Amino acid sequence: MNFKHILASFLLIIAASSCSNAPLHPQSKTIETTGVPTLSTTVHWSDSSLDLGNIPMGDSVVFYFRFTNTGPSPLILQKILTGCSCTSVYPNGTAIATGTTDSIKVVFDTRKSVTGFISKSLLIKGNLATGAKVLRYRAVVTGHKALRELPH
Repeated sequence: MNFKHILASFLLIIAASSCSNAPLHPQSKTIETTGVPTLSTTVHWSDSSLDLGNIPMGDSVVFYFRFTNTGPSPLILQKILTGCSCTSVYPNGTAIATGTTDSIKVVFDTRKSVTGFISKSLLIKGNLATGAKVLRYRAVVTGHKALRELPH
């Protein structure tokens, strides 16, 4: 399988998991780094896949992907890419010291999603020894979007 096929497959997977079928959400977080070369490090993720259960349409859910920097160098988060506008991410900082436990705050807004089963992913880019890391969450959004009638 050549590089073009692998790239096309990756983009298809990202597009299929997004709520609007866009490959990556333009409001994904790009974290400014100093440009200083950094050594790679290892990270232990407490959970890399979360099941949020049933969520009523209109609600927002806040949850965290917790991790510990287990490697020899500070973890430098460079980018966190989301699949759609229904997911917002809030990293605590850009450099996480070795031995430190931290988290990435995630907000899932059902008002920007669809009803039924959803499966979303985040792509974490930084100086990870394993390359980029994919974190996933899933839920069942219940109910229907309310129809609002605008005044005449």
